[in-house]
Amino acid sequence: MARIIPIPIGPIYPGGECQGIIHVIQKGDTLYNLGKLYHVSVGQLIFANPFVDIYNLQIGDELCIPAAVSPMPIGAGERNQY
Repeated sequence: MARIIPIPIGPIYPGGECQGIIHVIQKGDTLYNLGKLYHVSVGQLIFANPFVDIYNLQIGDELCIPAAVSPMPIGAGERNQY
C-alpha cells in the first residue's frame, strides 16, 4: 500500500515555527545588513534558515530572524556618542 508523506509548503525552520520574526526580503537586502539591522550574526541567520539559498536571495523570500527584536532605526548607530 502506498504511503502518503506530507510535504510542507512555505518556509521551513529548524525546530518547527520561526522563533523570532519573519523578514520579507526587499531590494538591496543582504544577510550582513539584516544582521546589523536586527542585531544578530550572519551565522545565526544562516542557522535559522537552513533551506534558504543565502547566495541567491530573491525579493519576496521570507527569512526567520532568530530573536524577537526591534530593528535599529537607520542612522541611529551613526550618531556621536561622546
